[in-house]
Amino acid sequence: MPTNLNKTLAARIVLGFLGGLLIGLVVFGVSRRINPSSTVQIKINEKSYTLEIAKTPAQRAKGLMLRENLDENKGMLFVFPREGRHGFWMYKTRIPLKMIWLDKNWKVVHMEAQVPPCESEDPLKCPSYYPSKPAMYVIEINP
Repeated sequence: MPTNLNKTLAARIVLGFLGGLLIGLVVFGVSRRINPSSTVQIKINEKSYTLEIAKTPAQRAKGLMLRENLDENKGMLFVFPREGRHGFWMYKTRIPLKMIWLDKNWKVVHMEAQVPPCESEDPLKCPSYYPSKPAMYVIEINP
């Protein structure tokens, strides 16, 4: 059972990460309007990322499925037309991911820090991940 000290340390680490994410989004000028290009640059905790943008239903459905690897500084930004509890199914996702859900104001509302790949070919055995609060954007990067 975790001690209060472990919980406090974990909370500080998460808050530091989230603060860095918010600062990075502001520093790189990611706004509420998504650039029509296919990528966007962000900075999280002093580390720069190039994110592919998935804004159509087909792009969001495919996501990072079938990728055998993901460069350390690459990822994907999922853009939804409205806030909701948008879930992510790990079927045919072969790489571990960190998932960060953001609301319409780019505030982090949920994070899954270590999502393992689904190794099963049976879609019923692959988990889905949902945010605890409504989100409009989701970032997937290397954990």
